[in-house]
Amino acid sequence: MPESLLSGIPYRVLGGLRFYDRREIKDAMAYLKAVVNPTDEVSVKRVLNVPKRGVGESSVGKLDAYANGEQVTFVEAMREAQAAGLTGPAARGVDSFVRLLDEVSARVADEGIGPGDLLQAVLDGSGYLAELEAEETVEAAGRLENIGELIGSAREFTRIDEFLEQVALVADTD
Repeated sequence: MPESLLSGIPYRVLGGLRFYDRREIKDAMAYLKAVVNPTDEVSVKRVLNVPKRGVGESSVGKLDAYANGEQVTFVEAMREAQAAGLTGPAARGVDSFVRLLDEVSARVADEGIGPGDLLQAVLDGSGYLAELEAEETVEAAGRLENIGELIGSAREFTRIDEFLEQVALVADTD
């Protein structure tokens, strides 16, 4: 039904995903965590190939093996992707991801940007928002709206750590 026909009609959503369990929200939060804490391997791996950068499971496996063998973090292994055995699109994808993390991290350090601006910058810089906009589906529009809500709520905070703490508390009780 068009939205105008639903205006003013009370409704209840049943069986929907909780806000912080939605894929796009988890991706956005993983990007934020990866910038703030690059040693958060779970977050880094979640968004390493989102949107697609040509980095598959075998490439992640090579990076893991290199990190373990050299006793370095996963992000340090990504900085040495060619030494880890990555070539072609995978090496370029990892390089672009590391550059994105570095650029946005530098903005946080230099400008002291808040969590809302940081989310906006990393999601724009990654191509995540552009990919959703290009999709032109109802689902993609809904995902963009959800991300907009997340960014809006993040803008209510001045410090990234406070926002992350609040999200952790709300997500647990959501």
